[in-house]
Amino acid sequence: MKKILFILLITIPFIGFGQNFSVKFGSNVMIPFNSLIEWDTGPDNDNFYEELSTRLGFNSTVLYDLSFGKQNRYIFSSSLTYRLINYKFKFRSGGIESIDWFKRKDQNIDITFSSGYILNNRTTLKLGTSIETRINQETSDGMVGGGSSLPTQTTTELSTVNGNDFFVDDEKWFFKGHTNLSIIFSVEQKIYQNVFLFSDLRIPFYYFTDLESNIYSDKNLTEYLQKIEFQKKRSLNIGVGVNF
Repeated sequence: MKKILFILLITIPFIGFGQNFSVKFGSNVMIPFNSLIEWDTGPDNDNFYEELSTRLGFNSTVLYDLSFGKQNRYIFSSSLTYRLINYKFKFRSGGIESIDWFKRKDQNIDITFSSGYILNNRTTLKLGTSIETRINQETSDGMVGGGSSLPTQTTTELSTVNGNDFFVDDEKWFFKGHTNLSIIFSVEQKIYQNVFLFSDLRIPFYYFTDLESNIYSDKNLTEYLQKIEFQKKRSLNIGVGVNF
């Protein structure tokens, strides 16, 4: 009897609402595909430039939809996404310049809340906000001017000041300058029963920094890192999903 009462307690509030679980798999690319970002290091130093170029990434999402209103056309959604951002980069500062492109992979976790409207039996539009943070980063070996190499790194952010490499400890990755808020616009198009295609446009608008860290006390450096993060996380995601 207690079990029956418990089931009624958690289900009665949602009577008259539509509920739906989905999984989505797709690919992502940065927008724009290529970007040159400058760091102004001051009048006495050579400015630092980093060029980012997109490669094909991967994302997977677990999604919960709650529909309500007349004919259940309004939707509230929450989702958890794993995103692999795949790209390559070059840099130059003074007499030091990349000989080859370095390849880098960022692994991110994203939590999104959105609302939407079902236009018809096939098309759904959604607009939401997400918080996304990096949990891991890997960089391939490569060569720079002078024959030196950039080592493979995991959960480490590389920066360069006047040609000298330094690394920022990234063990406490949350709110360490790798977390941001984004606006997400999504379109879902049903193609067969419970199967649908989707496209998401992500536009970051707020960048978290660790104000207690010395590296972020330089305003120009903070702006430079923000531009890099915004370029990497401003993306178009396309793929297929299944409703359950």
